[in-house]
Amino acid sequence: MEDFESTPSDPQSSGGVKPLSFALGLIAALVIGGVIGYGVGLYQAAQMPPQVVEVEVVVTATPDPEQQAVAQAQAESSSGVDESADTSTVSPDDIMEFLLSDARHFQGNKDAPVTLIEFSDFRCGYCGRWAEDTLPQIREQYVDTGKIRFAYKHLAVLGPDSVRAAEASECAAEQDTFWDFHNAVFLDQAQNHTQLNVENLVSLADGVGLDTDTFRECLESGRYTNQVNQESMVVRNLGVNGTPGFVVNGVYIPGAQPFEVFQQVIDEELAKVEQ
Repeated sequence: MEDFESTPSDPQSSGGVKPLSFALGLIAALVIGGVIGYGVGLYQAAQMPPQVVEVEVVVTATPDPEQQAVAQAQAESSSGVDESADTSTVSPDDIMEFLLSDARHFQGNKDAPVTLIEFSDFRCGYCGRWAEDTLPQIREQYVDTGKIRFAYKHLAVLGPDSVRAAEASECAAEQDTFWDFHNAVFLDQAQNHTQLNVENLVSLADGVGLDTDTFRECLESGRYTNQVNQESMVVRNLGVNGTPGFVVNGVYIPGAQPFEVFQQVIDEELAKVEQ
């Protein structure tokens, strides 16, 4: 499998909000009910104006072959894709329903008219930069004011440390501390680039007040390994080929774009629902 790509923002270029085309896998997943749709593309959204930033693709790491093999096997074990399914009925609402059907980590008003989903890898440097620079602005202006709901999904593809950190975040969630741990890991990666091994993850867990014995037992048990690999593989098969990636009410934004790009898309989506 080819190297995974991490996408930073490039203010020198244009057209950064890219459309996604939803294909057969989503319809199959919706019809069958819970079947993992591999080969899914994302919905064809309208192109944004030229002044919107375009990302520059940068190869940053090669996924661990063993982890990929496990995730690929899990995705391919799903069955029942109906090639005669009618894809003409796919809508942005279908996209969001599918993406949110197994999402577990949210911030903000559950009834907010706009939802922003992030696909991210704790080992991704650009993800850490976005979490440190852009996410606080989005939280302050949109999440805390009840205008949008923010969701996080795993796209752990940059090796064993990525998967381990994603599993650790699920262990933190068992103690209702997912977001504090999420913030701590990304801050650490942005500033210190610490190796995400068990000991360092336990140290980060201790820093946010978790019961470290319980956390360590959870992490070393591997009980979230399959879940993280499966979620990551499904996101890859949706056509998301870089970290971080985002969907705002069906509109795809690739890369660690600046706040202004998200502001433009979110405001446009808010204007649609207010009409």
